Amino acid sequence: MTAEILTDDTWPEFIAQRDAVLILTRNSCENCDPFVETLAKNDFPVAKIVLDSPGNAGFKTSFPQISSQASVLPFSILFSRGEWLDSVMGARVGAVLEWFK
Repeated sequence: MTAEILTDDTWPEFIAQRDAVLILTRNSCENCDPFVETLAKNDFPVAKIVLDSPGNAGFKTSFPQISSQASVLPFSILFSRGEWLDSVMGARVGAVLEWFK
């Protein structure tokens, strides 16, 4: 399964799901695509926002804490019904999988 790339038009519906993983990336992030592909093979919703692509200003405004917390990419956020529950910096697949044990 491939992770959907979200924009301001699509992220609100995605994070409204129960236990969905949203991954913040940049186009220049070498570790991001393999990490996202690995997580997308699991049985939980996974999508990504490419921070340096247009169409994401609303997400950045809605969650201003990403500017201080997302210092290492990929940056994974566990959302449940629109609420930011937890986050992990870096390509730490095991840490994300722990959320679903």
